[in-house]
Amino acid sequence: MTQGLRWITWFLGIALLTGTARAADLAGEIARLASDPGLSKMRVGYAVMDCDAPAGQLLAARNADALFVPASNLKILTTGIALDVLGPDFRFETKLVLDTSGGRTRLTLVGSGDPALLHTEALSERLRTKIEPPVANPVAALVHQWANALKLANVRHVDELVLDTRIFDNDRIPADSAKWRSNEPQGTYAVGVWGFNIAGNAATINVSGRAGKAPWITSIEPPLRWRVDSNKATAASTKKSTFAIQVNSSGDLLALDLEGVLPPGDTAYSTRVENTPSCAAAMITSLLTQEGVHIAGWRMANAQDPAANGRVIEPVLVTPLSTVLYGANTFSNNLFAEALAKRIAAAKSNSTGAAVGPGFVSGSWQRAREVLPQLVAARLGSDCPIPAGFAMLDGSGLDDRSRMSPTIAVHWMRSFMNSGDRAADYFSSFAMPRREGTLKKRFANLDCKDLLVYGKSGYIDGASALSGVVVNLDTRRSIAYSIFCNEQRGGAFNLNAARALQESAVAAVAQYTRMPKPSAQPIAIGH
Repeated sequence: MTQGLRWITWFLGIALLTGTARAADLAGEIARLASDPGLSKMRVGYAVMDCDAPAGQLLAARNADALFVPASNLKILTTGIALDVLGPDFRFETKLVLDTSGGRTRLTLVGSGDPALLHTEALSERLRTKIEPPVANPVAALVHQWANALKLANVRHVDELVLDTRIFDNDRIPADSAKWRSNEPQGTYAVGVWGFNIAGNAATINVSGRAGKAPWITSIEPPLRWRVDSNKATAASTKKSTFAIQVNSSGDLLALDLEGVLPPGDTAYSTRVENTPSCAAAMITSLLTQEGVHIAGWRMANAQDPAANGRVIEPVLVTPLSTVLYGANTFSNNLFAEALAKRIAAAKSNSTGAAVGPGFVSGSWQRAREVLPQLVAARLGSDCPIPAGFAMLDGSGLDDRSRMSPTIAVHWMRSFMNSGDRAADYFSSFAMPRREGTLKKRFANLDCKDLLVYGKSGYIDGASALSGVVVNLDTRRSIAYSIFCNEQRGGAFNLNAARALQESAVAAVAQYTRMPKPSAQPIAIGH
């Protein structure tokens, strides 16, 4: 053996041993972090994977193949599947179609399942459906534009407005999910999912009150029809407000009951809207009539109605897929993820470009439960066989019967990291430390100057999770991580300890990425 080859062999051995030692140090550090007493009464699983290794090298693991309640980490699967099935250029499009055939004038508002449509509490500029010029009341502004377009077409009387929501079925929540049922009444966390969603299927009720008087409602946005059935509330100086609004929206308006004590002045109260389609149809009918286009009546499309056909009234409302992915992952919006799940189900149940009409198979939770796991398995292939017990019972992870493993999570993210342009489409939807979203107030001490740290957090009662990738811009290392913490029977769940483990483990991964790679180049020289 020549002196040069001896040197190369020695160098290669040192490089590989050094890389192995550093991986062992990382595994040991995360194991030490996971031994914290605050975690002793919960079940912990994690996997850390080198995305650059040919088949994905696990650098650290504990209970990596075990199945956990993933909470909102399930969204990393749903959003990735949406990219694969719908494509990065997909757009949700909501259209108003004018049909004057048969001697009758009909307007059909065709829903696309768009979860970001006219989102009044826009999660960011990226999530705001644009109406020019920007206005405080986007629904009223939109209807004003539609009314003007109709009047320019000499349409001032419409026999009926039809709201077509058949892109999705009418099961607003998974009917068999106790977790969904228990969360649904609580504000806007678990709103229903429809083929026509508007303003996040929620309403902001603006209330004003004077001391010693019953408060009154000044406005509601979006401007849904409403009435007050009872008002037992009082405005008074108080350290703790007990004010509440009970909402019944099972018809086509919000029936409100006011109770409790609230401070004098103005208060904004957010609430879910239970029956979004009928409330929205009645609202749009009323607003168009006020704008000078009289609507004689409205109804929901039925199974026999043909696909909407006629003149499209501008503007068409468009939301790019990237906006919905961003809302689902950066802000962990459940409605956004569930709309993706149902839209995926619809896409896999119908031919490409199929019109919503008779014979169209609506997107449903049941169909999503069938196709989503199949699509996960298809992408991962033999690199990561899907175990029995893996389950996607919804698209958001709110259902606590869903199960996934840290191994599935890191293989999934590695598959996107190595997907060329698809990697940017996917990971740009994730939250990042100290930016808007669920990680804004986390990782306060993490030095990110040379890093891209992407993460998807998740939390429901008894389950906390964090999955993502760390990319070092200098060393070009990319490491996927997934850390699940679930409560054990009889144990108390320490959320602070779970989050501390997740953040410290990611900090250890970040430090590991700063180590130079055991380069493959010495091997090439040896050959």
